[in-house]
Amino acid sequence: SSQILLLKKVRESLAGRAFFYELWPLMQCEMNNSTKTNSVPEPLLHSILLSENLERSLSKVPASLLGGEDAAYRDAEEFILRWGGMPALLPLSESERWKWLKDYGYTYLERDLGDLARLNDLSPFRKFQRLAALRSGSLLSYSELARDAGVSVDTARRYLEYLRISYQTILLQPYYQNLTSSVIKTPKIYWLDVGILRQLSGFRGDATGEIYETMVV
Repeated sequence: SSQILLLKKVRESLAGRAFFYELWPLMQCEMNNSTKTNSVPEPLLHSILLSENLERSLSKVPASLLGGEDAAYRDAEEFILRWGGMPALLPLSESERWKWLKDYGYTYLERDLGDLARLNDLSPFRKFQRLAALRSGSLLSYSELARDAGVSVDTARRYLEYLRISYQTILLQPYYQNLTSSVIKTPKIYWLDVGILRQLSGFRGDATGEIYETMVV
């Protein structure tokens, strides 16, 4: 977790004296329990992007996954699409998972982030979070978010920055060969955990294209 409130109280500079590790929700390969080793297989997309030899990377991938291994990967994918990747959810029942996600929204997304933002009225921030969750996988428009949430554009930018630094959302810049274009073009907004996205948006149906895209990102 990101101890934002604690770091704000640290007056001394930590430059050159601290390591920071980003811990993301569990991935599909981490949830797959079919592996008999302690190692976690490298995601294929990650291998392709870092490899200088695409043919060599693809040659390491089996032609097909059969039997129990395929079923395990599908189960892991279905779990993430429905519940997200929070480790605490794994041993819980379905009703307990929804309660955990709801309590997470109350304790962290409302109370802790509300304290960080020094908000006297949480209603606009709560509404903004839900609207941001509903837009996961879409092009970011601060003006539309601000209009629908009933806040100013500057406030919308501030709210989204709170969600970003607390590891709730990310902004994905488009890829262009021209690096300047990648920086200035409109990014997409993604919620980092599908389970929290579902809890905020209230959507419990089958995964949509936007939810699947959010899981992949």
